[in-house]
Amino acid sequence: MNLIPSLPGLTPNYWCTWCAQGAFRTQAALENPTDLKFQGDQGAKYVRESLREEVLFGPTGWLNTFYPKARADLYAVLDDGWDVDFGVHPDTQRWKFGACELSAQRFPSFPGEPRAGLKALNDAVNQAGWRGVGLWIAAQCVGDGKDGFELPQPEVERYWRERARWCHHAGIEYWKVDWGYRCGRPDFRQMLTEIAKQEAPGLFVEHTSCMAPVNGAPESAGRFATDASSLEMATRLAGASDVFRTYDTLDPLGTPATLDRAYELLKGAKLEPGRLGLLNTEGEIYLGAALGCAFGALRFPPIGPGAEAREVKLDEALRAVRWQRVAPAFGIGQGEVLASEAILSDDHYFVKGETWYPPANAQTVRQSAPAIVARGMSLPIVKSDAEAPYVVASRHPNGAISVATLPRHNTTKGNFQPPADVTIEVGNGEAPVGVFGTFHSLALKLTAPLDNRKVFAQDMAGEVASDITQFIVSTSPTGFTLEGQLIDRIGLQAATPNDSSGPGMILSIQKPI
Repeated sequence: MNLIPSLPGLTPNYWCTWCAQGAFRTQAALENPTDLKFQGDQGAKYVRESLREEVLFGPTGWLNTFYPKARADLYAVLDDGWDVDFGVHPDTQRWKFGACELSAQRFPSFPGEPRAGLKALNDAVNQAGWRGVGLWIAAQCVGDGKDGFELPQPEVERYWRERARWCHHAGIEYWKVDWGYRCGRPDFRQMLTEIAKQEAPGLFVEHTSCMAPVNGAPESAGRFATDASSLEMATRLAGASDVFRTYDTLDPLGTPATLDRAYELLKGAKLEPGRLGLLNTEGEIYLGAALGCAFGALRFPPIGPGAEAREVKLDEALRAVRWQRVAPAFGIGQGEVLASEAILSDDHYFVKGETWYPPANAQTVRQSAPAIVARGMSLPIVKSDAEAPYVVASRHPNGAISVATLPRHNTTKGNFQPPADVTIEVGNGEAPVGVFGTFHSLALKLTAPLDNRKVFAQDMAGEVASDITQFIVSTSPTGFTLEGQLIDRIGLQAATPNDSSGPGMILSIQKPI
């Protein structure tokens, strides 16, 4: 028995090329420094120069080798740089971004008019097994901002209607709208969403609020609500979007920063009519899957200098997309959002030059978030002898329930996953339960006796469920407990060798046949 549906899911998740661009091209620059002249931003040399067809589609190309088991559920998003020629600098030549046309220098095998090249590109990505290609979109038109020039509004609308029609013809279903001359203008972003609905039905338009990668000032307690302007803009855009990305964070503090943003947006954003209101938690994959959100994976197999020492955590994306075949992401306003009064804080001292974000260098940065967050269900009960993990849980609109424990970080210990005893309510037990992360134990409270029903469990990365009824601990007529060792064993049963992703398993309580 396989508890995971065979058809790909509908949640608009993706893998994004940005981090791979930086790692790959740093190595290429070392090998052939005369070939490349442009140094990209955020500390990643040549970060845009790597985005070219041979890197994507060659025999060892990213789209032919990355995420082989998850591709059918993931868009492959080409990030910043795909639609400009080599050497175009985002500071001095920002006005050149936003063409939404394939650069002939980067993609010589996809010639012709723009919509024909885009269709050929999307077809090639489909043939490699992916759900389709997604495109990074500059929040501007070509020419915006050059010498103080700004395209008139009617021309802006005409410009983007044409590009939406190109993408509709090409079968492209995802736009990741990011920085640009008009990035801070909600009316521009809302216009893009409306244009997509009219000209390219089925096109997801992801928006974001381009803000600092930390919540609050670097020396503060690190709460999103303390930055009133960022919170106001993000809340407004989240409610007006089909997909809203919670935006960049600083490793290794991404978990609390993203969780706090997601909580504030789920709590405070008001969904506008006709919008999906999905949150995208970017690289915090288990957080997103358990909280009913989409994600945008940035992780990639080892490439570039120091690759042999880089932690590999790709199985999380596979488990998350397979869970969302069962329990798709759901939007703002669906189900009450609850949070514990207890707040947890993580911290990290960034030595000088460690991070691309200058205000954090030579600083101890703290980021904080509620210890427990739940959507559409009561808060899990969490008990821990020492420090506790972050815990998130959801009851999805179709009844499925998910729960995750999330790791912690501080300057002294580094990354760590404190074990905890977690209790959740699962109703009559007829809905599947998704379990992510490490537990000391997980107790499930039922509203109906277990009686002679069987409990099955399966690694979400695997294909076969196991009957674990004999291993559960009955704590009451309407409840049972899973020991953490059992969750680890089942939830990592199909793990890829040398992949350090945490466990992820699906539970199903079934009547005997």
